[in-house]
Amino acid sequence: MEPALIFGVFLASLAQVVAGTAVPMFLSDAFGAGPFVIGLAGGLNQSVYFLTTLVSSVLVQMRFPLFLLAPCFFCVIYAALPSLPLSLFVGLYVASAFFYARYWAPIQDCLRSSRASSVNNYNLSFSAGILLGTVSAGLLYERSRTLPFHAAAWLSLPVALVFLVMARNILKIRTKRTAQVPAARQAFPAPQAWRIRTLFFLQFGTYGLLISTFPKLCLDMPQKGYTPSVIAGLIAFYYAVRLAAFAALRNRSVVENRAVFLASCLATAAGISWMPLAPDARWASAAMLLAGVPMSLAYHNSFLFHLRAGLPTELHQAIISAGALFGAFATGILGERIGLGNAFFLYGLFIAAAGLALAAVLPDKEVSTVRT
Repeated sequence: MEPALIFGVFLASLAQVVAGTAVPMFLSDAFGAGPFVIGLAGGLNQSVYFLTTLVSSVLVQMRFPLFLLAPCFFCVIYAALPSLPLSLFVGLYVASAFFYARYWAPIQDCLRSSRASSVNNYNLSFSAGILLGTVSAGLLYERSRTLPFHAAAWLSLPVALVFLVMARNILKIRTKRTAQVPAARQAFPAPQAWRIRTLFFLQFGTYGLLISTFPKLCLDMPQKGYTPSVIAGLIAFYYAVRLAAFAALRNRSVVENRAVFLASCLATAAGISWMPLAPDARWASAAMLLAGVPMSLAYHNSFLFHLRAGLPTELHQAIISAGALFGAFATGILGERIGLGNAFFLYGLFIAAAGLALAAVLPDKEVSTVRT
């Protein structure tokens, strides 16, 4: 059963990234949309995802197994998007975030009480789908601006079929794994729980700025040789670093203490601050390396923490969208006032300061524990 779930993870992440990468370009080319409309569509999409995961982590009645039907909705949404007028296009794209929010967390529930290697098979499949989707989205769009959406629909179709055919078995596994939570729940020191979640939030702030304001930062520096293909290559390299780091963590449990937290924050801060200073793309790749490794470690730790502490995986997903929104909006708003280069440098200093402050006040010793 695990191979079927991992198969669904890979294809769903691939489809999501292929279509999601094409959305800003399609809005601009097909509708002449400006930065406001493009930013509004992306912001609403992330906001719906965040609110859905946050609410469903509290309201048990929202945990109806909609995730089994979600791939069917993905097929319909992606097939319909290219033929819709602007308002319906944005509305349906935003609605897709609701179904993704109800898809990822229940899939992660099926991995409760699993070996660390099983959890990291999920991480590897998810990251591989993102990497392949990032690389292929631009190539597909160059052939036809509707092709990424059609490809995403076809990629979602086998997931829909597999989940419908194996629905009963998947539900049995999820029910069994969630029923084991009270007995298998692991206690974590409260300071460690705070560090895990804070680092995860900060790392997805980095992800948020990479997919929103980083391309604009690079395009504002054409003298350094940045072109759309070079920018896409840098982001793809970031995903490749993440994939390699997940592979290195495949058989590891939670890797977290105060020193790891501080080193991760400082490495990320250095990477973000270096992005506007790098003389060319080759040097900018060092920033992707510095940011990519801590991201994988933070995701690995947060995922295992929420599973083993018996916490709703929706909280894990909510931190993802909250961090991405924070990073995008913080650098975007600051960039309007002081320039994107200065905004990135200031954001890097913020992460370094947060790391130093929290490392000082959150000790490694077990002061109290997180049980619920």
